[in-house]
Amino acid sequence: MTQPPPLKETARQLEIRSKPKPATRINRKLLLAGAGLGALGLFAAATFALAPPRPPEPAPQDELLVAGKRKPDGFSALPADYTALGDVPVLGAPFSGDLGATIRAAEAAYGIEPDFQTEYRTDFRSRPEEEAARTARLEAAALAEEAARAPLLFRLGNAAAPGPAPARPTDASFDLSSELLALARPSPAAAASPPPDPNLQSRKTAFASDRAGAPTYNPDRVQDPLSPYQLMAGSLIP
Repeated sequence: MTQPPPLKETARQLEIRSKPKPATRINRKLLLAGAGLGALGLFAAATFALAPPRPPEPAPQDELLVAGKRKPDGFSALPADYTALGDVPVLGAPFSGDLGATIRAAEAAYGIEPDFQTEYRTDFRSRPEEEAARTARLEAAALAEEAARAPLLFRLGNAAAPGPAPARPTDASFDLSSELLALARPSPAAAASPPPDPNLQSRKTAFASDRAGAPTYNPDRVQDPLSPYQLMAGSLIP
């Protein structure tokens, strides 16, 4: 039997010949300093990007020579200040909102008094409730004018022109029941006129019973071609 090699020789054979790489330790202070610098850089970039734009400074312009420029005759005829003006038109009380000439003309045509603004406002825009009230006044005035101009709402039969009422007899033998029967009897003009048809049922019945002039179905049927070499619309020629 062979003897095992000595322990020293075995240890020398198993020894690591190359040196291991040294482990690098991260310094916490250096890492915190780098993170702080990065955050400051991001903050500076965001501040620069979100900064409001500044108007560019106007370039210096050369002074214009206006001494030798001729003024128009219209400018020379104007007064030097407003005190030299003649009659100045007097303005009335301010109106509520910015109304146009069309609304003013419509209100004047319907006889609606203008709504003057009595309170002081810094906002010249009209309010929704005031616009709604003005629209309601105009619509009510328009409906009232249409109702005044419209004819009678209902007319039953062809009533004749009103004439002088017949004088009632003063005889003592006058019977009231005969007069009531005469009034209840329909007039010949009313009997000749057809009864009113508010729902137009006669027209609906005539439309439902009327047959269409053209047939609904096409009488021509699809047929196979007599020859496979027949050229028809939509055929592809290779």
